[in-house]
This record gives sequence, structure tokens and C-alpha cells, in this order.
Amino acid sequence: MPGFIERLAAAFRAEGKPAWIVGGAVRDRLLGAGQTGGEAERPRDIDLWSEAPAEPIMRELPGLLDATLVVLDAARGHFRLVPRVPARGDPQWVDLSAGQDLGADLGRRDFTVNAMAVPLEAWICPDYGRSLVDPFGGRADLDARRLRAVGPRSIADDPVRMVRAVRFSLQFGLTMEADTRSAIRSDAGRIREVSAERVRDELFALFALPVAAEGIDELDALELLDVILRRKGSSSHASTAGTYSGIRLRPSARPGACWTLPRDVLTRCSRVFRGAMN
Repeated sequence: MPGFIERLAAAFRAEGKPAWIVGGAVRDRLLGAGQTGGEAERPRDIDLWSEAPAEPIMRELPGLLDATLVVLDAARGHFRLVPRVPARGDPQWVDLSAGQDLGADLGRRDFTVNAMAVPLEAWICPDYGRSLVDPFGGRADLDARRLRAVGPRSIADDPVRMVRAVRFSLQFGLTMEADTRSAIRSDAGRIREVSAERVRDELFALFALPVAAEGIDELDALELLDVILRRKGSSSHASTAGTYSGIRLRPSARPGACWTLPRDVLTRCSRVFRGAMN
């Protein structure tokens, strides 16, 4: 039986509506293929973009694909398909959004490595990379292990991307290029504009990495750490630069590995997280 993506492609083909897989799924598949020297396991969550209005076809797909439809934002045309019984190699879910210009959609993304697309029809083929849509040089940046913002406004447009940049650079082994680092340092104070929930989520994802301690050092080097930890109005301040000592934490991603935080940093972290969850 064809896999979920194959059946999804057939459904769009039958409707005569083109669609593209965009963003992180493309990045992850290209990275995986580069690391293994061959075809990599397909990403487990996929973002799909189409020029056609999303709602009509999404209302038909659950029955065709044996999937559950989740309405994320009906007004903006954002929907999610979750396979009821995913087979090996199927995604855990597919998010669909619609727009009028694929290039403009990619241009609004955070980093060049996330601003690539592959036609849905090509995605199911071994040579999918030949059909890559890459207006900002994301593949070259992946090959060079470089993290670069899509444009000069990419960081300012959504300041949580500053924390995400640190996570991505460590998670995928990328080096942040100079202009992106400079933009983060210049706009570090704007992280206060982001909801505590979004900052918390990015920090939790960063702290789950085996190299979380390096992430804390990088947040500090980019002048983000103190801004984040003082966002709830704490008047206490102690430098977090240099060696971390105090509370030893064990990241679950790598048993046996430990990193440490000073007590005042841990206390201020807890304030941020509690505030986000209240």
C-alpha cells in the first residue's frame, strides 16, 4: 500500500492543485542524506504549502487518507492532518497552509536552511533534490554548516528567533554567520517583546540538547541570557559569564552528562517558566 505522503500527493494530483513541502522537513532530509551518504529517513512532521485554498481540499482528505483533521487557524487557512494508523516512514502529522506566492512565504522564514521547498510530487522520488526551490541559498549554507538569517529583518520580525538560532546552531552543528550574530546582539533587548511561553519553549528545547551547557554560554555571549532571566523584573543581578557552578543538572538526552547553573540563574529561570505557565 502506498505510504501517507504518496497518497497525499495522489490526492493533490487528482484535484489538479500543486503543493510544496517546505521548511524544516526539507532541511532535515537534506541534512540526513548528507550525513549518511544516501537516502535518509523521511522527517516525522511535515509542513505543506499550496496556492489553492486549504480548507476545501483539507475537508476531503481525512476520508481519503484515514486521517484526523485538526483545525489550527481556520481564518488563516492552517490545518493539520494526523494519520490514524501511521506506517513506518509516514509522518506523525502534516500541516497545511495556503498562500499566493511561495517565494514570499519562504522569504518570511527565519533562516536560509529553513527557507527551501520541494514539490510534493518530487518529494516521493529519490532524486527530489533536483526539484529543490532554494531562493536564498539554504542548501549551500547547509553544505557549509552555516546558519544565516534569510534577510536583514528576519530576526527583528520575530525576536524569539534569537534563541532559536542558538538552538539550531548546536542541534545541527552549524556556525552562526557574522551578520546574524550581529543582528542578535543588537536586538537582544527585543526578546522582552516575546511571550514568556514561546521563550520558555525554546529554552526547554535548548536545555534538552546534549550540549546544553554550550547553549547557555552562547546565550550569554550574545547578551541574551541576562535579558531573558531579568524579564520578570528581578532586581538581583550576577554575572553569568565564565564557569558555571552551583546546581548540577542532567540533560536526559545523554545519560551521564552533567552541566551546571549558578543558583541565582536557576532561580530566575524558574520565575520565567512559572510566569509562562500561570
